[in-house]
Amino acid sequence: MTQRILLACVMVLALIWPGSAQTPLDTLDPTGQVVVYWHEWDGPQLDAMRAVVQRFNSGNPFGVTVQLVSKTNSGRILNTLRNPDPTETPPNVVGGVFPSHVAELLAAGLVIPLDTYVTHLTWGVAAEDAAGLGISAQAAFRTDGQQVGWPLGLSANVLAVNRAMLRSVGVESPPTTLSGLVEAAC
Repeated sequence: MTQRILLACVMVLALIWPGSAQTPLDTLDPTGQVVVYWHEWDGPQLDAMRAVVQRFNSGNPFGVTVQLVSKTNSGRILNTLRNPDPTETPPNVVGGVFPSHVAELLAAGLVIPLDTYVTHLTWGVAAEDAAGLGISAQAAFRTDGQQVGWPLGLSANVLAVNRAMLRSVGVESPPTTLSGLVEAAC
């Protein structure tokens, strides 16, 4: 599922980024496209994304190539989007933009609504894949009723526990450390 979502997002965003040549979707031929993907990752996250991109680059049927370009952090990504360097290839896809920025980016013409593309029968995201993300994840990247981004990942800021279930396996109080959580889970 991850590779299908990445393929759909890359295909859609590579072909519709403002300033790129737009081809009618029904006659689209993405063969050989290079997608510039600005990101903010390092360490294990970067290693994981490199693996996903390598798998995508070597296995997609159209020969589309994703080129990862590090921008160090989300602040630098936003600043570079707002004040582009004319000597640098602009991105087709951007990671590290938060939902709180989508309205500003849409108003500035830096992103465009994706609804038509996301729901396209050939190039869109399959309904079961979109449903797997959940409505709230997709809604985070909607502004003025338009889908202008797609969640790359979700993070949990709260962990809830079922105390009765914990007690049933001999854990009397919720763990307060990661090692305690691992111990309780195993």
